[in-house]
Amino acid sequence: MTGSMVEDVLEAAHIVPYATSGDNDTSNGLLLRSDIDTLFDLGLLNIRIDYQINLHDAPLTSEYNNLQSIAIKLPRDPLDLPCKARLSQRMLRQ
Repeated sequence: MTGSMVEDVLEAAHIVPYATSGDNDTSNGLLLRSDIDTLFDLGLLNIRIDYQINLHDAPLTSEYNNLQSIAIKLPRDPLDLPCKARLSQRMLRQ
């Protein structure tokens, strides 16, 4: 998403939390930089079903505002694409 090549700061994030879904499938996951993962967990950043970033509240007036509406980098394998239904489900919960 951010283009970071520093593997040590990258984290796997569930779109729908594992605690509620029990789903570890790659289509329920995103690879995020640790600070972006925190924003995602707090509901301050979401991924729309068109795979573009949607920021909420404080991040819009911060150094993260340049991420608003940019398209995330997608996996090469179509089977690993983030599930649009799960992305939509997450947006509805917040």
